[in-house]
Amino acid sequence: MEKLEFISLENLKQDLIAQDPTFETRLVVHKQQQAIVQQLKADRLAKQLTQQDIANLTGIKTQNISRLERGMVIPKADTLIRYAQALGGTFQYVPA
Repeated sequence: MEKLEFISLENLKQDLIAQDPTFETRLVVHKQQQAIVQQLKADRLAKQLTQQDIANLTGIKTQNISRLERGMVIPKADTLIRYAQALGGTFQYVPA
């Protein structure tokens, strides 16, 4: 029987970066997207709105709201804007 070899997540990340120089940038973008989505979800819950409420306000299907909040899809800018607007907020670029 072949012995399994385990590597740390950090080592895996470094290997992927070595194989694809764009990986690190894409990882940072993904983490930022997920942080935005989690903030939108937290705001939704604070306003005691359901995913169905957001779906009704945005025209986005409930199952897609669920998939978005669970991190199963990469959010498009228009989806994030519509979600933010449904919560009474805005979505804008702030220069560094």
